[in-house]
Amino acid sequence: MAKTRRFGDKWILADVEAEYANDKAPKASDGVRAKDLTVSPYEGSRIERDYDRPTMGNYPQINASPYVMITFSVELAPAAAAAQAPAYSKLMRACGLKEGDQAEETLQAWAAGTSYTVGDKVTDGVESFICIKDNTAAAANKPASAAQSGEFWDPYNRDVAAKVYTPRDEEFESLSIHFFQGPNRQKILGCRGTFTLSLTRGEIPMIDFSFTGRYQKPETAARVQGSISQYQAPRPITEANTPYWRLFDNAEQYLASLSFDLGNTITFRDLVNHAEVYSTDRKISWTAEVTGADISDFDYYAKLESHLGVDNSGDLVLHHGPDGGRQIRISSDMAQLNTLSTSNSDELLMYNLDGVLIPDRENEFKLEYL
Repeated sequence: MAKTRRFGDKWILADVEAEYANDKAPKASDGVRAKDLTVSPYEGSRIERDYDRPTMGNYPQINASPYVMITFSVELAPAAAAAQAPAYSKLMRACGLKEGDQAEETLQAWAAGTSYTVGDKVTDGVESFICIKDNTAAAANKPASAAQSGEFWDPYNRDVAAKVYTPRDEEFESLSIHFFQGPNRQKILGCRGTFTLSLTRGEIPMIDFSFTGRYQKPETAARVQGSISQYQAPRPITEANTPYWRLFDNAEQYLASLSFDLGNTITFRDLVNHAEVYSTDRKISWTAEVTGADISDFDYYAKLESHLGVDNSGDLVLHHGPDGGRQIRISSDMAQLNTLSTSNSDELLMYNLDGVLIPDRENEFKLEYL
């Protein structure tokens, strides 16, 4: 007699492959704490055999290049310890991010009477700054003061000891994913994908992953229950948990939500003697919802009017996690603002900002685990 299976009886194991599409055989310790796990186990391009015939109706079809699609979400939570990889790091690596270790950066102390040139990095003992215009420091004008900030200095995100994830343009890694549903297992090999980051007030920040992998027929297999003990508890987006964010050198805006779309172009190609999932392009976009500002407080239009030749780009930084604790920092040196619209939230004016990240500077996109 056929058995009816509970829909929620499903889980995945995932590990980075040493060689493309060579099964890494992920272990129980490679379990993924996934939410909204959905698998399309037999996708592909279908060919219709439209031969001549005297009757109307459908023609037989053949799936010429079968592949698998798998989507799920993971909570954006800190690593188990400072400057370590988070539990979901392998998933990000298979989305075209390279993993690295970042050492703490030592900056010179700002001092009155010192001559500074563009690119010099200093600290006033509290914050860090980068010189944007040659100057000789005046005793009364530290970088954080209105007199010098913006004309001679911009805020600077000093490197601290961290595990860092940044985009790569070649040598893309891939995953072996084993999908279990009851006693059935489907091996999904050679997986590459993309993701979006979503941070919304009062909610748990999430990473929404989408992977494409090579098809293998599901089979009956021994259940390997994944361990998820390595996953840390997340913190919702609140004033206490998300203490800082900055856009275009302005840290006075109130943020309701922020999202990033990695925008990887993922293509499966089935060729003679070789089949592979390729990552062929990346176009990172971002959106933010902020409280509406008076132009006298912050002029968004001065950063928006690209038709007038204005520089509509700048820095974007967000810290998530309590001060002194394990933090996640998301940043870009080249966030471009393209559109602005308004909306009503609890009868308060909100600005909906929309833009892209440009790889013209060192930091196109950086995800740090401090």
